[in-house]
Parts: sequence; structure tokens; C-alpha cells
Amino acid sequence: MYTPPADRYESDTTSTLIFFITQEAMLIGYSSFLSALLVYGKLYFISDWTIIVFFAIHVVIGTSLYIFVFRYNVKLMTTMEKGADLGYSVFTKLAIPLTLATAPGFTIYPVYKLVPTGIGYDRLIYFSISMFDMWMSVASIVVISYLPYVEPKMMLSIRWFPRKKTILERVKFEKPESDVYFDQLTKDLHAPSPPIRPNQSNLISVMPIDLDIAVDNFDEISDQCCCSICSESFDSNKIIPRSLECGHTFCDECIYNETYFVNNSVNCFVCKRVTTVPEGKKLPINFLAISLAEKLIKSRADPKVICKSCDRKYSPTSVRICVKEGCDMHNQLLCLNCAIDNGHGGHVVKYDAKMEKIRDELRTKIATLCSDMEVKKKSVLEKTNQLSRMAKALEMRFSEVNVPTHIIGQLDSLASEPEANEYMEIVNDLAETLMNGCNTLAEVLDAALTTATQQFDDLFENEEIEDVKMEDQQNENAPPTN
Repeated sequence: MYTPPADRYESDTTSTLIFFITQEAMLIGYSSFLSALLVYGKLYFISDWTIIVFFAIHVVIGTSLYIFVFRYNVKLMTTMEKGADLGYSVFTKLAIPLTLATAPGFTIYPVYKLVPTGIGYDRLIYFSISMFDMWMSVASIVVISYLPYVEPKMMLSIRWFPRKKTILERVKFEKPESDVYFDQLTKDLHAPSPPIRPNQSNLISVMPIDLDIAVDNFDEISDQCCCSICSESFDSNKIIPRSLECGHTFCDECIYNETYFVNNSVNCFVCKRVTTVPEGKKLPINFLAISLAEKLIKSRADPKVICKSCDRKYSPTSVRICVKEGCDMHNQLLCLNCAIDNGHGGHVVKYDAKMEKIRDELRTKIATLCSDMEVKKKSVLEKTNQLSRMAKALEMRFSEVNVPTHIIGQLDSLASEPEANEYMEIVNDLAETLMNGCNTLAEVLDAALTTATQQFDDLFENEEIEDVKMEDQQNENAPPTN
């Protein structure tokens, strides 16, 4: 069984019109045959009832042709993927106006009685044929006019004249879940969207969207500005977003990966719908995703600050800081308008200049502390090396000393004497003093190292506390978000 391609109705804008042309050609051909039979056949023996029978048969056959054509039309539509949702009710809805339009053909006989008696059979035949053609034309007009109201999707941009422009459809988000981030952007926008160009993706259409409104909640949609497969942020150079027919967007490197892109088609990684790419062509670029991603990156790089007076958000380059001691707005952020209107124009400085000055001061302090730390470190190393050398020298002296045995005997004999005890106490005191001095010096060096390290940590901690305070102050001044 032949199955037409799934995008036939979507790509061929005149397909529906071709069906109507086909059925009209069939009806005209049959009418021409019957007219030739009645007019040129010289069938003068035909009575009034014979003509009525001919017309009844004519109308039945014509109606059957309509029905067959519409059944074929519906059969094709139901076998198409994109037209399957039209349903079988198309035939029923179109058969009703068709029957109503062709039914008057059965009631033509009373009209014949109104024809003058002298008109003759030939003229009566011409009159009957013209009446039949009129009713067939009315039926075609009724059906073609009624079809857009029955199923608008069947009448896709019918070109009634070759030079007439194609009817452009507006972007309608009947399934907002088809693209999450685009739905979040447009959930508060109720204005109708502008028409799209032919062969243009819905997501590429230019819409009156204020991206500043979207980036206020960029934390909620930032995940939608990157490819859901490789998690890389979209841009216009390397990670280029491509829109599938289903509306989902992924980067071109993932879409055209040889693992997923097979036989010029790719399955959507979300809804599994198949998108076919023609030879030598590429999927459309989602410029809206690129613009949104760039806007989010710029917003993160250039955060907004809040004026303490008017509670509005401004760029850091357009606000000032009050530096006057005793002023009620001292060290507070002010916009230019509030600084001038409230009389702070003579004692304010630029916010970014003030922050740069604070950074320079902190850099100077950190450089000074690092320099002092280097000096103290060198001094400690020198003292340590000096003590180490002294200890080694004492060891060598003690190892080199060779006391004679008679001196040792004399010292032993003097050990019981009071003077020997006194000398021993002096030597012990000197040794203890030397050891205490070494311990004290070690403690002083440890204390110096600890103090320098603490000062260095306190400086960074104070800087971090100041940054946190300033950030908390800005958050407190920020207006509540809905």
C-alpha cells in the first residue's frame, strides 16, 4: 500500500487545491459527455420523465464522485503523521454541505413545468444542462468555502492565483512544553506574535521580548541557555544552537555527531521525534537562544547595584558613593539624579573609582605585609642557622677536649670540699642559663611567626567581611522580586 511522505501537506501548499481541481475535472468531463449525448444525439423521443431520470442519474454519479474524492483525501490525511490528528470527522462534515448543495438537482422538475410550452425539447435540454452545471458549481463553491472552517489545517496556504503571495501563519504555541526556556520567556507575553517568513522556524521569529525582564530571573532559565547533552553554553561561534522540527534546541556538534545523525536524520533527545535534514542543508539556527545566553553572561559579568535613595537598579559605572562624614547617606550608593536632587553633588565619588581605590589600598597593605613577612622569615632563618652552627661547634669542642687522668683524680678528691661544690653549682647555673636563653629565643621566633601569620589572615578576613557587608547591604536595599 502506498504511503505518502509525512510532510506532503506541509511542504506542498497547493496539494489541497489539487484535490478540488481533480474532482471538478471529473465532473466536467462527465457533464460534457452527457451534454453531448443529449444535444448532439438527436434523441427527440426523450420525454419529460426520461430527462428527469437522466438528471437523477447525473446527480447521483456526481455526488458519488465527490464522496470518492473526499474519501481518498481523508485516507491520505489519516495515513500522514502530521495530519493524523485531523480525524475521520472531515468526511462527515464535508458530506453534509455537499449533500445540501447537490440536493436541489432532484427538485428541478417543478422548474420545468414553468417553462413555456413552445420552448421545445432542444431548448429544454439546454436549460436542464445549464441548471445542472449551476448546481454543481454551487456545490463546489460551498464545499471549498466551508472547508477552512471545518479543518483549518487542511487549507495550508492555498494559492488561488500564481502571483498571489502565500498566506503567512502566525506563531502559535499550542504546546508550550515543546521548548521549556522559550515558554518561560513568553509566559507573561500575551501580545500576538508577528508572522514568520516561509521556511523559517517558529523559534527564530522576531518577537517583541524585553530581555532585561528575562534576565532578572536568569537563575531559573540559565540551564536552558546551554545544550542539554554536552552542557556547553550557546554562542554564535562554536556552540551554535540548532532547532529541530519539534521545537527543541541542541548544539550543532551534538546534533551532527555521527552517533546520533544517521541517514540525514536525527531523533530528538527529549521527545524522540525524527527530524530529516535535506542534502546540503542544515537545521535553522536558534538566534533567540544565542541572544539570551549572551545577555545572561553579560548580566553576570556586569551586576546591577541599587541606589539607596530611589531603590532602583543601575550599572556600577553610573552610581556614586557619599564620602562626607556625618551625612545621613555616608558610604551609601546614590544614582546621579538622587545625588544632585538631594544635595550630595559636592561630596560624592564614583562607585567604581572608590572600589578601585579600596582595592589599591588593600593591595598596598598586602604587599607591605608580604614584604615584612619575607624580612622576618629571613631573620628567623639566620638565627636558626646561627644556633645550629653554635651547637655543632660546641659538640666539636667537647669531643676534642681530652682531660688528663690526674686532673680527673684531683677533681674527684676535691668533690667533697665546699669549693668544688660551689664550682659545680656555677657550672650548672651557666648551663641552665644557656639552655633557657636558647628556649627563650625559640619562643620569640615562634611568637613572631604566629603574629605575622595572624596579621596576614586578619587582613584578608577584614577584606572579605567588608565585601560581605557591602553585598548584604545591597541585598537589603534591593526591592523584593515577585
